Amino acid sequence: MGSSMKTEAKRKRPAGGDTPKGPASKRPAGKGPPAAKPAPKAAPKLLSKKEQKEVVKSKKLKFKKNYATIQETVVLWEQLRPKQATKEEKAALVSRILKKLQGNTVELANHHSASRVIQWCLKEGGAAERARLQAEIRAAVVPLSKSKFGRHVVQKLIALAPKEDVPGLVKLFRGHVAELLRHPAGADVLDDLYSVAPPPCRNALCAELYAREFSLFGGVAMPAESIAHLGQLLAGAEPAKRAAVVAHLYKGLAPVLEKALLHPVMTHRLLRELLTEAPGSLVADVVDTLAATGGNALKLVHTHDGAAAACMALAYGTPKDRKRLVKGMKGFVWQTAENEWGHAVVATALTVVDDTALTSKTIVSELREHLEELATNKHAHRVLMQLLAPDCHRYLPPATLELLHPPAKSRMVPESGPRESGAAPDGDDEELDEEEEDEGEAAAEAGDGSGSDGEAAANGGAAPKLVERPLGESKKAADARRRELLGGGKDCLAAALCALCAGQAGELLRSPVGGDVVVEVSRGGAGGLLWELQQGGVEGVHAAIVAAVAADCSGSGAPQQPQPQGAKKKKAKAEAAAEQAPEQAPEQQEGLLTHYHASRALRRLLLAGGADGADGAGARAFAAALWSRALAGRCAPLVGSHAEKVLAGLLHCGAPDVEAAAAAELAPLVGGDAAAWAARFMGPPPAGGAAAPGGSKDKAKKKAKQQQRQRQQQEQQQEQPHALHSADDACAALATKGLSVLEVHAEWCGPCKSTVTLFKTIRQDKDDKSALAFLTNGQLRARIVGADVPALSSSIYELTPVHPELDDLAENPFHLARCEGREGKPGNARQGKAAPGKKR
Repeated sequence: MGSSMKTEAKRKRPAGGDTPKGPASKRPAGKGPPAAKPAPKAAPKLLSKKEQKEVVKSKKLKFKKNYATIQETVVLWEQLRPKQATKEEKAALVSRILKKLQGNTVELANHHSASRVIQWCLKEGGAAERARLQAEIRAAVVPLSKSKFGRHVVQKLIALAPKEDVPGLVKLFRGHVAELLRHPAGADVLDDLYSVAPPPCRNALCAELYAREFSLFGGVAMPAESIAHLGQLLAGAEPAKRAAVVAHLYKGLAPVLEKALLHPVMTHRLLRELLTEAPGSLVADVVDTLAATGGNALKLVHTHDGAAAACMALAYGTPKDRKRLVKGMKGFVWQTAENEWGHAVVATALTVVDDTALTSKTIVSELREHLEELATNKHAHRVLMQLLAPDCHRYLPPATLELLHPPAKSRMVPESGPRESGAAPDGDDEELDEEEEDEGEAAAEAGDGSGSDGEAAANGGAAPKLVERPLGESKKAADARRRELLGGGKDCLAAALCALCAGQAGELLRSPVGGDVVVEVSRGGAGGLLWELQQGGVEGVHAAIVAAVAADCSGSGAPQQPQPQGAKKKKAKAEAAAEQAPEQAPEQQEGLLTHYHASRALRRLLLAGGADGADGAGARAFAAALWSRALAGRCAPLVGSHAEKVLAGLLHCGAPDVEAAAAAELAPLVGGDAAAWAARFMGPPPAGGAAAPGGSKDKAKKKAKQQQRQRQQQEQQQEQPHALHSADDACAALATKGLSVLEVHAEWCGPCKSTVTLFKTIRQDKDDKSALAFLTNGQLRARIVGADVPALSSSIYELTPVHPELDDLAENPFHLARCEGREGKPGNARQGKAAPGKKR
């Protein structure tokens, strides 16, 4: 009680007001004068900018490590950067900089300015300086690869390393590939290393994600360098080992997919292998994770393996996955379509996605904006070809067809009742399908974790019955999807295609790839779908082509033949001088009937009329219009020119009236037998007798089977290269249709042994003293010196004809030489001994 009273007394305020604070409250009352107020502080002195910099510099020198060294090296680096510096001055400056950095290079490489200085020293220094820096960096190459600025030093070291030093650099990353592949900076370093590494080193880098043994020991049962792909490792493996390898690969790639680090080429290869070898349940998880990245999936489309992985994701994905992937293409459809491999991804999306409202809004609308460029681009036009003539081997090479149709996969899901097989679903139905599929997946997870049937029965319910269901199953028919994408109104894609072909028929027919678009539009597309949707537009294309042909044949009645380049220049100069015009007269275009690409396109269009039903209706209508409006009564001047191919096509156009009228007019002009004359332009007859043109269907089928059998035998014979020791051997080998690759080498060098495997796998990367000549139908199309893999692969894909039997042997100089009984090659090599070579 007493203590509480004392406390209250202490808290009691004086009568004069508030209790004074500070030192004055401690002063006893009545003793001394009051304390004086402190003097006001002086205002701080304002520093100039130069003085402020000095203060900052002094603080950095005091608190930041290596700041002085960095500043000194930066000053020297500024003297190194000007282009006027000589090599001797640069070498001396590099030596001075390296002396200051010696022993502290790894730590300084993590600094922004010092990292740039080290990169310049690597570039401007000699082999000794580069070796000294590499020796200091070797021990810390993995931490530097993860550094924001240090990774640039490692990338510069990789870029400047000679070929023989690359395997040593690859060994520095052993055991850390999976760790770096999921790091943003480390993925860039690995991408640069993978791009310069030879195939064995690339295999070793990828093998670390297959199993732990490859990262620790470089492989036990099989060396990592010898594993070209995952399928080679899993061939003949037990199911348990196969599952373990696939699970290890998925574990390494899962964080990479979640972080959307999809730009390294190495990731493209591993992702394709995972989607190819993994079971359906695991593939569904990978596709779901990949679709969640949205537009980042476009980082895959610029490589073969990446485009294959993207096509698999579209083919195996659910409607929800496909929707996210298609939405990610928005704004980049044209750039993807014109890519060497990206066009397959766009074509796959148009082939498998049932939600045509989404694809029309996202993909087709952007393609329409670049329709003219699309029709003339050698890669992008294949997207149109897939819509007009799906899976046609003439327009799509085997590599693209393989991407469009990945192998089928399936997984076990709970049975949710019978599936409806009625009308095709629209966008709303697809959303319902997504909800049903999510419910099915949830039920499957619940069933997997429920234990045994007895436990399920104990809980009062039966275990769900599992059924096998294919991944990426589409419920809409392919023809219905094509119909909706092409459309039938005035502003649809079909109408825009017809308008483009009608307005630029001549230019497109003279184009190597534009002629394919005109042919398919003019014949009405596969199954006559375009003829059904836009018959008036297709007839307008017919009218434009017929008018161009009639204009070429007007006047003298014969098409304009190509003139020598010198004659054209002389004629243009004479006309310009006569008219006294400031501009030079334009050159006259070659006629459609004699143009190399246009004449073949017209012949192909006429031959398409031989198809039954609606598939050849448009081509037969074109044949009737071409004969009646342009060629009837004008065949005499055309015989003996390149236009004979088109005239021969009229005899097999499928329209009886046109065939009869053309045969009657051509018979007296070609010696009486028009059918035998036309057979010269249709290829040689099969062994065992030639079938009469326009014969029965049985004879036509028999002829097709015989040609296919001959083609297969020819392909088997051409699998292995055979030596050519004389001019006769070379002439006989090159007097064939299709693509021939001739290797020319010196006698002291010998043939390139590595190219045998190179042509089979297109994966080797070896230099050799040889030259490869690519000949199509006996005519030189390309020449490559050494084993240039990108050029070799591109030449094979572009120059290999899908239907070599359609080549005209009358244009093969080697075939003509054999027919005339000449000894040796045409040209300078007809006499004497031919250079040693090999035909592949």
